[in-house]
Formats: sequence, C-alpha cells, structure tokens
Amino acid sequence: LVFLLLGVGMVGIGLDLGIQATVALAWIQQLGSGMTIPVLIGWSLRELPARFRGRGMGWWASAFFLGQFVSPIFVSLTNSVSGGLLNTFIVAGVLCIAIAVGNALVSRRAP
Repeated sequence: LVFLLLGVGMVGIGLDLGIQATVALAWIQQLGSGMTIPVLIGWSLRELPARFRGRGMGWWASAFFLGQFVSPIFVSLTNSVSGGLLNTFIVAGVLCIAIAVGNALVSRRAP
C-alpha cells in the first residue's frame, strides 16, 4: 500500500494535470511517504529475533541514510536520461508501482 500510494502520487505529479490535481496527488504521495518509515521499522523488527534487533536496526539506519545519500544521485541521473524533473517523477512513480505489484504477488505466494 505504501509503495502504491507513493507511485500513484509521483506519477500524478509528473503528469502535471494542473495545480488542484497536483496538490491532491502530492497529498497522496505524502501520505505514503509518511507511512514509509514506521512500516519499514515495524516490518524489520517483526522479522528479527529480539536479541538481534539492536544490531538490525543499526544496519537499517545505515541503509536508510545511505539511501538518502544515493537519492539525489538517482534523481540527477534519471533527470538527465528522462529529459526533465517531471519525467523523473514519472519514472520513480512507475518504479514504486512495480515494487507494489511485486510485493502483492510475492505475498500471495507466501503461506
């Protein structure tokens, strides 16, 4: 759900459908964005045994901050390839929607 909200919002922002639609779609994207960290932390803690949670969350925090470092590089490279910032939003949104679909398919196979 988080990736679907992010993806729909980003694709909508990238399509530049007008100020009212963009604000509504940005709200949807930010709803997903606000859910991201609590959902990822909850998922990580659920999967780790209690004795490894401190170490696991240290690795999680390291990966999170590495992602913040890599994000502008991804945006700059995608911007140069896609032809503009709005197209970069569309690429990132499609990637998020693909992750959402992939997660849905994998979760159906899991017992």
